[in-house]
Amino acid sequence: MTSRNFQYDAKRRAAVLQGHHCAYCALPFGTVVSWKSRDTAQNLVGDHLVPYSMGGDSGRDNLVAACQVCNSLKGDRVFESMEHAARTLLSERYARRIAVLFIPLTAVTDDAAEWSREYSAWLCE
Repeated sequence: MTSRNFQYDAKRRAAVLQGHHCAYCALPFGTVVSWKSRDTAQNLVGDHLVPYSMGGDSGRDNLVAACQVCNSLKGDRVFESMEHAARTLLSERYARRIAVLFIPLTAVTDDAAEWSREYSAWLCE
């Protein structure tokens, strides 16, 4: 198995263990937010608790499923605990006025069309 496939599998496994919610903000993947002057769905990305730049690897114990916003805000920082990371990133989301526009009824896994249909239905209400 290649490194890329291993990381993909580890990211998906983390998403399943987390109930398809971000490890930091706890919003389900597919949530639409206003970020960087546009509306965007928070897609699943793998986040390294200890970044590569600090010697981290893609092992199961160092990888969590996060949304793009939290992953971007976290950058290469290392926190003392997941609770500390979540508090800090939620505070930064609030300070940057990253508004939640739509939360899907079910978290998006691999089916982008599913949340798209749900979001379209919500817009037409």
